Order: sequence, then structure tokens, then C-alpha cells
Amino acid sequence: MNRLAPFAALVLLAIAVALTCCVIPSDIGKLSALEGDIEAYYAANKAQFWHDEMIRGRLILFSTLQNPKDVAKKNAEAILSVLDDPKADFAGLARELSEDPATKAEGGDMGWFTRKGYAREITDAAFSVPPGKHTGIIEYADGFAIVLVEAKQPAGYESLDLARSTIASLLRREKQAPFGVGWPPAGASPPSLQSTTGP
Repeated sequence: MNRLAPFAALVLLAIAVALTCCVIPSDIGKLSALEGDIEAYYAANKAQFWHDEMIRGRLILFSTLQNPKDVAKKNAEAILSVLDDPKADFAGLARELSEDPATKAEGGDMGWFTRKGYAREITDAAFSVPPGKHTGIIEYADGFAIVLVEAKQPAGYESLDLARSTIASLLRREKQAPFGVGWPPAGASPPSLQSTTGP
């Protein structure tokens, strides 16, 4: 019988965890974020939804940390001449030739960024180019870059429609917390069991 004690304790713990996570109080149906709650949250927290002017872009980088400056510059000049062809595949060239480890695998995709997102020389050049166009060669501290500007978004508040799913998710998490849904908390270690009776 003593040999089963640790197993029994483990089974009881598993049942307790299952009940905590799965037995839902009767009012848990109220967890869905109501439209009024979403609108109220947005109105009360609108400052959280402000964003500066942003650009979505792609980057091809030639590093002076990996190559002599003259070699990096010649590589950038060679790519720039290829990019002048309207049929050029910027993403494909970035995947093949860029030396930026953070964006190379994604075809140079920088995502959305503000003027504070990259070196000033890069952002100044990128923000001066219209969507669909690329910068010339940008020299900055670590090398030479070329940025394709895919889209621009002026500074302003994110619309309620765009913020809706983020707010709904946040409100659901807040309402679930009292019911133990989502246990154990993110980052928590699972409890460890130790036998007090031996093997």
C-alpha cells in the first residue's frame, strides 16, 4: 500500500488541477467581452492606442563589421543598380544577400517601425520616400543599407475597430482571473511531488 501512496498523491493533484482549470462557475458565461465594455475601455484608455508616424519596410544591409567599408559599399551599389529594375524582387535579394541577421530570413521584413526604431540615418531616409519606392544607399555607423518602403501610416490613434480584438482579449483575461482559468500562471513552475514514504 505504501508503494501506491506517491501515485495516489499524484492522481489527487492531477484531479485538483483539472477541477481548478475545468470546473467553471455558473457565471463564467459572462466572460465574453461585451461591446459596451470594449468601447468603454477604449474611451478610458485611448492614450494607450496612440502611435507615432510609422513605416512598414524591408531592409538590405551590408555590414562594415563583417567586411571592409569599400567592399560593403560596392555590394550596396551593385544591389542598388539591380533594384532600379521595376521587376526586381527586393525580398528575394534581401533573403539571399542581406547581412542583417534579424531580417534576412524574412526577406528583409522590418515590420512597422517609427523614427525611433532604427538608426537615425536609416529612418530619416526611409521616412522621406513614398510607399512602393526604395531609398538610395544609406551610410550609417555599421554599414550601408537600402530600405524599401511598403506602407506608411500617419501618427494618430489606432481606430476602435483595429483595437477591438486586443481589448476583447484583455477584458476576457481580466474576467477569467477570479475563476482560475489559465492556471497555472504564465511562467510558474509546476509543483514538484516528493514521496515521504520512500520508493
